[in-house]
Amino acid sequence: MIGTVIKDFFQLGALRLFVRVLKGARGLFIFTSLSPALLGEYTIWLLYAFYFSFSELGVLKSIERDLSHFRGAKDQGAYHAVGNIGWSLFFQLSIVAALLLGAVSHIVFNNWLLTFSLAGYFLLEKVYRGFEAHSRILFNYKANGLSDLLHVVSGFILLIVCLPRYGLYSIFPCFILSYALAIVYLALTCRLEFQWVFQFSKAVNYIRGALPVSLMFYAITFFNVVPMTVVAFFWDKTTLGYYAFAYRIFEICLSIFPFLIRDVIRTRMYFQLAENKDQPQSPSFLVLPMLVYGVTVTIFWLAVYWWGTYAITRYVSDYRPSMLSINILLFSLLPLGVNKICSDYLCSRVYNRFGYVNIVWVAGIFLQIAGILIVHQRYHDALFLVPIVYLVVTFMVYILLAGTALKTAGAQGAGVTPAVRLLLPLFTAFMAVTLVRSEFYPAPDFFFYKNIVASAVSIIGTAVVSFLLIRHEKIRLALQL
Repeated sequence: MIGTVIKDFFQLGALRLFVRVLKGARGLFIFTSLSPALLGEYTIWLLYAFYFSFSELGVLKSIERDLSHFRGAKDQGAYHAVGNIGWSLFFQLSIVAALLLGAVSHIVFNNWLLTFSLAGYFLLEKVYRGFEAHSRILFNYKANGLSDLLHVVSGFILLIVCLPRYGLYSIFPCFILSYALAIVYLALTCRLEFQWVFQFSKAVNYIRGALPVSLMFYAITFFNVVPMTVVAFFWDKTTLGYYAFAYRIFEICLSIFPFLIRDVIRTRMYFQLAENKDQPQSPSFLVLPMLVYGVTVTIFWLAVYWWGTYAITRYVSDYRPSMLSINILLFSLLPLGVNKICSDYLCSRVYNRFGYVNIVWVAGIFLQIAGILIVHQRYHDALFLVPIVYLVVTFMVYILLAGTALKTAGAQGAGVTPAVRLLLPLFTAFMAVTLVRSEFYPAPDFFFYKNIVASAVSIIGTAVVSFLLIRHEKIRLALQL
């Protein structure tokens, strides 16, 4: 089972990883072309699109889970019936939401160009996500990756041409054209076939069945965005711009690491659980991919920690105040990625632990809001304390979700024990940084050569220790089986 997941990762991961890096470069191009105040304004527009995406009601995630399950169970009747209802409802909701977003944005901003740009961007993005999910359901990872490449490359080229000339309002039209090209490619290579269903009763019943999945999806999404939303409410646009820059760097890394491995594991996991639901599950299915993921993210965090300050100071010095927020947010990549995978695992049709998962994420949201409001009232330091609140709450959610999922999967020890073992690469990196800073100098330097020794020692030392940890974990799992 673990070999299949790794094979999927390299089939999808090699191209998608390149695409995510390219997408990150595209995002950096946008950020560096805007001042902190303009980036704050652009972030507010994106928040409108984000909250209107809730009107999808989580139908797409439910489709991906259900159709993958019925394919694994080889139930063609259920597969086609659910597909007809689900796809019809998804596209209908997307059209209605796009129209509502256009109306609200025109009332708030009174700008027809922004109105049509936001609505068009929202609708094309939804259609593209639908086709992309369909290709993953069919395990057509090649078409999935190539469509993403087409979307990112074409959008990047358009932005390079248009953004310096036409400014902030050219961003969404560039995205619209790039999504349209990718949709055409997926429609030709991975055809989506279903019969339109317009019956209100069937739509209501499907939404009712999809509600647990939608609650989980929105809770996880809102969990990540709630800090920026609160900052947008209580701090000025410039502070929002600094925090938004840090969050966008974090979001780029999310798309490269947790989202990529989650995309690979999720549909295969639903398929395998349905296919082997009467057989005992191996904890290696969860532990080994996440341990390898943890090592990768940890090495990446070390590289950003030692070289991020130098890069930002040299190339985007206006955003130098964001560096502390970036380092704190990136430290949460490991627990956050594991949280997402474990949530999908517990909410599969085999286990159906929706209530527990949703309660944990919603509790995390309220803890974040309370913590950030306290920060605003007493300290006002958004760029340090807001990311700290997010990091602490993420680790709290991690202990609850990863501990439960690993215990369910049959990992030895109490639920918290194997969850803590997955964090060992990150703890090792933290100790390596502490040791290097005490022996060499107290912080990352702005000069290139002064960081070479410190970064090399911490990265190589962490990599060696992590390799030994993975080897030890493999032996443990083999003995357990």
